[in-house]
Amino acid sequence: MILRFKKGSELEKAVLKQNDIKNNSRTEAMEIVEKHTGIIPSGFGYHWGFGSNYMWSADMANFPPEINEVPGFTHVKKNEECNIFKPNGRTKIGRLIRSEVRELDKVSCKEIEALGIPTHVGNIWSYFQLGKDADGAWLSLPTKLLDHMQKTDDIIIDVVEKHS
Repeated sequence: MILRFKKGSELEKAVLKQNDIKNNSRTEAMEIVEKHTGIIPSGFGYHWGFGSNYMWSADMANFPPEINEVPGFTHVKKNEECNIFKPNGRTKIGRLIRSEVRELDKVSCKEIEALGIPTHVGNIWSYFQLGKDADGAWLSLPTKLLDHMQKTDDIIIDVVEKHS
């Protein structure tokens, strides 16, 4: 489901703050790779779990298809859109990149959960996405969490996806 938020609400501010963290840490991760290799990645994969999301992973660094070798990285996969590399832990550059990327800020569930939007039920954590578009801040969560949300006028349910 896609949640939107009343303009100026604490929920909107919290989601926008976490979105800024996501975007800034992604930029920093790409700058770390460029600093050590001289090559700018075209994208990054990320992990989530245990209260954090958008933990950028140097193990899924995407480079343009014409890049076939990256210093300190090992080639993992090639497709039409990109080449995927991961840091080679046997090299100083690879270890340094992996370490620096792990230290970046992560999107935290705590602030969002404190305002009544669950990102887990019991010890089962759910994947979520967040962002900002022309209509404002949004948060995408599994519909199974709808029953566990606190009722508030600050949340507008934009889309509820139905799966058969």
